[in-house]
Amino acid sequence: MNLRSRGVATHISGKESYRVAPIFSGVFYVSLWVVLDHQYNDALALLDDPDHPVRDPLPADDMDVLEADFNGEASRYAFSFIVVGAIVMLGLFLLVIE
Repeated sequence: MNLRSRGVATHISGKESYRVAPIFSGVFYVSLWVVLDHQYNDALALLDDPDHPVRDPLPADDMDVLEADFNGEASRYAFSFIVVGAIVMLGLFLLVIE
């Protein structure tokens, strides 16, 4: 939240899977990612010094747009994966029946 409040766009991966149980989910680490390459050095500096001035902060509204775009794209990929998986399973089922 500190990075985001200072205008650095971040993404946390593995948080929800890690909560379930690492043994069952296979996720043993939660990772923090900087979304924009040019903010990487500012993110590192902010982790060391919370008062570091960010060179190119991203407004909160722009971060919300990035998150919404990512979530929409992730949903499309997940839906496509499910549809392709269902078609493959149906095909295998039909092969086994014959």
